[in-house]
Amino acid sequence: MRHWLPIGADEFVTMDADRPYVGEHTPLVKLSSSESHGIQQAGLAVRKGRSYTGRVVLAGAPGTTVKVTLIWGNGRR
Repeated sequence: MRHWLPIGADEFVTMDADRPYVGEHTPLVKLSSSESHGIQQAGLAVRKGRSYTGRVVLAGAPGTTVKVTLIWGNGRR
């Protein structure tokens, strides 16, 4: 089972080994103004009443708009 899945066609998400942020490679997402592209993760255990901290590190061209969404359980945001 893959933990990270592309949003949109597979060719828009590649693993960049030339400039990794951490480890051997970093996901590189090619953006489009007309379609959603990115990565999503499923299968995380999130428990009611617990506090969680998450981080997203982004790099890109000036003026790029990025949307980050957390969806859990029955599709609530």
